[in-house]
Amino acid sequence: MSKYSGCLKRAIVERCVNGEESYRSAGQRAAGLSKKFSHNDAAFKLSVLKRMWEDGLSYRQTAALFNIRNAG
Repeated sequence: MSKYSGCLKRAIVERCVNGEESYRSAGQRAAGLSKKFSHNDAAFKLSVLKRMWEDGLSYRQTAALFNIRNAG
């Protein structure tokens, strides 16, 4: 099953081809449609914490490294 419907993909391509939207803005808009919340298992959370402690990373640096939306 595709993440986005064929209709949505076609509409985005048509907007880019017709010059109504740039490829960059279309990509950013599509990224905005992605799932915003994720649930990580305990093993992942523990590995993130270990890496943070071992490397002396801040919450912000750790969030950026592991692509975690909320640094808290």
